[in-house]
Amino acid sequence: MTINQTVRELLENNRALFKGKPIAFDGVVDETMYINSEIKTMFLLKEVNDPDMKEDWTSFMDDTRKQASADFMYKTWPNICLWVEALKDSNVNYTDCMDEYGYFDTKKLQRNILEVAIVNIKKTAGGGSSKHDEILEAANEYGHVIREEIENCIKPQLVICGGTFDYAKNIFDVKKEDVQTLSSGAECFIKKDIVYLQFVHPMWFSVNRNILFAYAKTVFADIRKMLVV
Repeated sequence: MTINQTVRELLENNRALFKGKPIAFDGVVDETMYINSEIKTMFLLKEVNDPDMKEDWTSFMDDTRKQASADFMYKTWPNICLWVEALKDSNVNYTDCMDEYGYFDTKKLQRNILEVAIVNIKKTAGGGSSKHDEILEAANEYGHVIREEIENCIKPQLVICGGTFDYAKNIFDVKKEDVQTLSSGAECFIKKDIVYLQFVHPMWFSVNRNILFAYAKTVFADIRKMLVV
């Protein structure tokens, strides 16, 4: 079975935990690209932005894959593509990622989305502004399923927690002494040789994109040392 087939089987087998609500089936965007990437990277996010989801979103990863060739990317993905570029190439500059007009260079960077996995803590419908109590409830009720999805199905080397680091600590029962502080100030913990990194959500627009890119480069320099790549 493919990685996404194993994820789907896992979630189907635990469907009762979702209380009859439709499921958004997450996983890897492109299996070949993900497996062959230098650092197998997964983004742990809160929930999908589809409050009107009436049935299972079985094509979630297929729809995300289409972003790699879309004329315009949905607003979540450009930052992820930028951060993946900074992770892959420690020498890349922000200006290298912009087009001649100073905008995000979609044609150059959008294929980076193919190299990652996307896992949402809450597998059911959500909106653009997540409710803390609902995400925490999901983490508590089926955190064991999320652990299995990550550790046994997707098997990343790096999990970038996009505004979800505290939830991840809950899911993996991380104690204070298990958390490391990097030179950048970002925190991380390691479980079963997987690094879980504290990071911001890709739709956090309170800080300019270029500043987040500079921060990402600093954080990823530490991560690359940890992963010895």
